[in-house]
Amino acid sequence: MVDVARALNISYGTIYRHYPSKASLREAVAETWLRSIIQPLKKVFERDCSSTQRLLLWVETLIGIKHSLVKEDPELFSMYTSLAEESVDVITALISELVGQFLSFFMRPLSIT
Repeated sequence: MVDVARALNISYGTIYRHYPSKASLREAVAETWLRSIIQPLKKVFERDCSSTQRLLLWVETLIGIKHSLVKEDPELFSMYTSLAEESVDVITALISELVGQFLSFFMRPLSIT
């Protein structure tokens, strides 16, 4: 926590006011990172195209996001992945969100082109 505070040029007490523990800070970082992946996926389901195209675009978008994150900074990607794996509650909530996206996809009338 001291290193984080130093990097942000704030007191570590300030960090503890927002995050009561190192684990809660790590969980918040993991959640922010995972949400940055999920947000563009939500936009795919808003596209005006066939169901087949939308599903394909969703998968391609997810793969593209992950690929670019790994390519940009493999070490950072590895660290974020480790943080996410430790944050079971965050992962569970975000998986529920992804499942919700899929359910909304399959609730729409199927249009194949």
